[in-house]
Amino acid sequence: MKLPISDRLLACASFVKRGDRVIVCHVSRGDLGHVIIPPEELYALTGTQTMRINTLYQLYYLAKYRPELIERCDKILFTPDLMAYLLTGKMRAEKTIASTSNFLDPRTREFSTELLDKLGIPTSILPEMIEPGEVYGTLTDGICEELGCDKIPVVVPKVGVIKIGKEEIDLIVKYIKEA
Repeated sequence: MKLPISDRLLACASFVKRGDRVIVCHVSRGDLGHVIIPPEELYALTGTQTMRINTLYQLYYLAKYRPELIERCDKILFTPDLMAYLLTGKMRAEKTIASTSNFLDPRTREFSTELLDKLGIPTSILPEMIEPGEVYGTLTDGICEELGCDKIPVVVPKVGVIKIGKEEIDLIVKYIKEA
């Protein structure tokens, strides 16, 4: 099966490089500029542990050192969302995987545009967010033709999702700040 975007795909990984299509992002913890955002503040904003594999560091690297690639970017997609895009042609971000990015605000359950702005990462690259259990879209015409099937919906898995409310998140943030 030919991928519909193989000639346009830009990916960011810390372990692979193939031509100009995949960018190697060796980003150290200190390179995020903890002078800009102290680790404690970042954790309080996102509730995510500071790890250089998180998407925030990858995007910061690109914004700082390879801005021409960010300028070419339409939307970022996390790996499961990329798979769904290849099946449906819809660019969306499922919230539980987006929470691993280090720029999802757990209080609002939306991307922290304030944080991204602070780091010089354009928010125009953020896709629409969807909840677990929602439909990404249906299989593309090309896939249906190749498989000889009808338009089948592609649904976000709803596995082990825990929903907590604003009160619980406020308590967690208060605990973090007092620790």
